[in-house]
Amino acid sequence: MIAHEPSREQRLATMRRFATGLLIAMGVVFVIAHLYVPRFPALAFVRAFAEAAMVGALADWFAVTALFRHPLGIPIPHTAILPRKKDRLGENLGKFVEQNFLAPNVVADKIAGSDYAGPFGRWLAEPRQAGRIAAALVSFLPKLLGAFDQAQVQRFIKQQVLSFAGKIDVAPLAAQLLNSLTINGRHQQLLTAVIGQLSILLEANKPTIREKVEREVWWILRKLAIDEKIYNKIVDAVEDYLQEVRDAPDHPMRERFDTSLAEFIAKLETSPEYREKGEAIKRQLLQSPALHGYLEGLWDDIRNYLTSDAARPDSVVRERIESALVHLGSALARDQVLHDRLNQWLRELIVETVREHGHHAANFIADVVRRWDTATVTQKIELEVGSDLQYIRINGTLIGGLVGLIIYTASLFF
Repeated sequence: MIAHEPSREQRLATMRRFATGLLIAMGVVFVIAHLYVPRFPALAFVRAFAEAAMVGALADWFAVTALFRHPLGIPIPHTAILPRKKDRLGENLGKFVEQNFLAPNVVADKIAGSDYAGPFGRWLAEPRQAGRIAAALVSFLPKLLGAFDQAQVQRFIKQQVLSFAGKIDVAPLAAQLLNSLTINGRHQQLLTAVIGQLSILLEANKPTIREKVEREVWWILRKLAIDEKIYNKIVDAVEDYLQEVRDAPDHPMRERFDTSLAEFIAKLETSPEYREKGEAIKRQLLQSPALHGYLEGLWDDIRNYLTSDAARPDSVVRERIESALVHLGSALARDQVLHDRLNQWLRELIVETVREHGHHAANFIADVVRRWDTATVTQKIELEVGSDLQYIRINGTLIGGLVGLIIYTASLFF
């Protein structure tokens, strides 16, 4: 049969009875020794021991009891220390924790060299973990989107886009874009593609061109069937010219295109006239009702797309988040510079948080202790340490007796 460990209440009661019993036993020994010392002088040593033991036991009983209550219910000054000083003890405990456990230098020394990024990166690099985080974020996304004030978000997006666009210098930006287009002759590739599209467009509109030529030429030419020859000449000439430009990299048309584009870029970069034209186009665009209508509905489109996507089993947003998390975890594992920077940032963040909010922990401890019921706190503390405090009474009894015996013995020689 398994023996159950006694409760704290039982241990305290047992130790208290033992200490009190020892005091009573010393009293009984003292009385007996005092009565029989005339007949047995050696009992004087026993009496001295018992007398000093009672003094030590009573002194330590008073000291232990005074921590929790007034001895014998008498309001002696400097007794019932815990009930009277509970609030101050809470404040001192909070300050002690703040100054000795939450001091920035202590925390900094404790976490110096700690690796947070490594384990986190390895954990995050596992697709299963990244998938769980991504799924949780996506499942929370509709609630988050619904929590925003929709009208306020729409106004914010519209204001930010218009404000950002209003700061753009259109002409220099266009010049930069066109300059980037000329790198490695990409503008010529674009011209080739445009010519190809023109050829396709010409082929598709041959009936329209034929009808236009037939309608515009003199009726006598139509009678003589010369309109057909005119049509064929026009179409063949255009097709041949487009093919020449498309197939000849050094065609004069391409050279003129290079020159015209370079001149246009230079004017965009330097000409006040072109700059003003660009600004006029920008102002016209920013004042366009169509643009304003688009921006006002942009948030609804984004929100509806994200909400709809979050409900799908093959959510694109979830896959993108999961992929980004796995990539981040892998980067932390292999990129030592990123790994070290994240660790440094986390350490600095922890120390700064402790520096700014450590006093909140002290205030929290003090507030919690202040709200505790005095009687309950006293009882809880006594149950925690009362059993050990009873050893003070026991030790005081025995040590007091030994000291008394030594003093009595020494007095016989003086």
